[in-house]
Amino acid sequence: MCGIGGFCLNPRDHGKIDTDRLAGSLLMHLEVRGKHATGMAWHENGKVRSRKAAVDATTWCKKGEHVTGATSAILHTRYATQGDPANPVNNHPIATGSVVGTHNGTLDHGHDDDLFDMLGCERHGEVDSEALFALIAHGQLDSVSAMELMRGRIALAWFDTRDKEPTLHLARLHGSPLAIGQTRNGSFIYASTMDILEDAVAHADVELAWKQVVPEGQYIKVQRGVIVSCETVTVVDAAPRAPRVNTRRPSSWVVGASRPAGGKQKKKGKRKGQRVGGMVKQADGNWVDAAHVYEVERPVQPQDYQWDDVDQVAEAMAEADEALMFGGRE
Repeated sequence: MCGIGGFCLNPRDHGKIDTDRLAGSLLMHLEVRGKHATGMAWHENGKVRSRKAAVDATTWCKKGEHVTGATSAILHTRYATQGDPANPVNNHPIATGSVVGTHNGTLDHGHDDDLFDMLGCERHGEVDSEALFALIAHGQLDSVSAMELMRGRIALAWFDTRDKEPTLHLARLHGSPLAIGQTRNGSFIYASTMDILEDAVAHADVELAWKQVVPEGQYIKVQRGVIVSCETVTVVDAAPRAPRVNTRRPSSWVVGASRPAGGKQKKKGKRKGQRVGGMVKQADGNWVDAAHVYEVERPVQPQDYQWDDVDQVAEAMAEADEALMFGGRE
């Protein structure tokens, strides 16, 4: 998972909201969703500027990289799943053609290659997200039609230099979460989750007049803090997840057991029997139950399991990290 966030101020909030403080607060709270790289893009004097580095948000903000004075910005904290963060091209925001954007999620296996083959344009990095923005920039389609070709778990934010007026483009297609809010004066702020949005604005001393979780299949355009359009995108469910190796689980764990070998009983996430959490794509393109494949080809291994409590563990780690960064808050 990665973290996305940002804002687009209404002129009535210029000078009232400290946007550098808001950017820093959003990044620090988004850090729990990815620490491999941090970046941002913003509008400045009619142009789109960006910067990024293979550091966590804590390091980024300590060096003052979040300070731009921008009134419209998109932010990203990266958890690398494809593409080495040491190569800046793989980190977000990603620039291709007229588009500079950020993505939270993953594409279906091989979908990025399919998109580049269709577009026939040059690929600069290894990250699958680049294909999404290449499709918007080079696909000769309107944004809705382009997004209806996308397959995977996707939440997007981007700027497009072809826009006549600076515009924040924001979309939640499938799977990846997205929360938005607006101040009483009409400034627009967003983040990956509602908890992150609420905590980030509170630490930046910004009060939201309303907020909501964006439903799947929604594409929003924002100008000067105002939502100028909201369109529906017909999305296709992402392909089922293939089994993955979870390196945090020791090899001594017993397959199908609800406790580590020789360890204490777990309080949450009990499981019954051997359940493989995913499916496998065959050479013919069909998806089949992973349990069947592995029973035929080899015994099921502990790392083949997609554990129910992985999100719970991630949330607990995120809360611990946030407590260390910000301390308690009344």
